Amino acid sequence: MDERARELTYEELRHVELVRISYIFAETGQADEFGKTYTHNRLSQDSYWYERVNRYNNFYNKGVVTNYGNEFKISPYHIFWPIPQSAIDANRTGRINQNYGYSGYEYNEPPYSTLEEAVSNE
Repeated sequence: MDERARELTYEELRHVELVRISYIFAETGQADEFGKTYTHNRLSQDSYWYERVNRYNNFYNKGVVTNYGNEFKISPYHIFWPIPQSAIDANRTGRINQNYGYSGYEYNEPPYSTLEEAVSNE
């Protein structure tokens, strides 16, 4: 991962690369170089992306303050971006849930488990 960061600095977004690898670790159940394993349903609470950012980044969660007086902080749920409220509101025939950690998550509804359940709730 260190070599990929150096080689692909201007060719790809690092966040996207680390999220992709987080999914791979979660799907395969393999341990990362730190000996940790991850699961798909807990990526917003613990992921390879968060582990790597916390260990190697010199800004996040290290007490570094911006010129405006804000501290650089990051949480595990920042692996995913928030879903815009306009997209949630625009979906009239179904329900788009907000990602964990963001405002509106508390209104999420459980996903349908079968097609029959989805049809019966329309």
